[in-house]
Amino acid sequence: KSRKEENQATNNILVRLFGAKLDQDFQQLIDVSYKLDPYYSLYMYLRLGRPSHNQEGSVFLKRFYSNCLIIVKRQFDQFIKNQVIQIGESKAHKSKKCGILHCVHKYEHFIVDTEKTFRQKIGKKN
Repeated sequence: KSRKEENQATNNILVRLFGAKLDQDFQQLIDVSYKLDPYYSLYMYLRLGRPSHNQEGSVFLKRFYSNCLIIVKRQFDQFIKNQVIQIGESKAHKSKKCGILHCVHKYEHFIVDTEKTFRQKIGKKN
């Protein structure tokens, strides 16, 4: 058998074994983790976006990772959109003369966490 035929046979076996059930289970995992904490969409996006997932394995695995990556990317985009909306809708308290807006504090927290996450990802590559 040629390499292409072997890959096709492996792909067919994986589809029969796991099929749509694996996609559904991961969709549920992604949804639950997003509901627990939208920051998980960033972690998953970085993890699934690794180039090694796109280069190794069968067609089934490449397609599976790609589908998961698309879902996670959409959730991350929604998370960022919600952050922008919250900042845009925020209003300063008229009773206080100065202070940090709640949304600015949340944004700072987001930036610090994101920077840590990217630094850890870069550190693992080296």
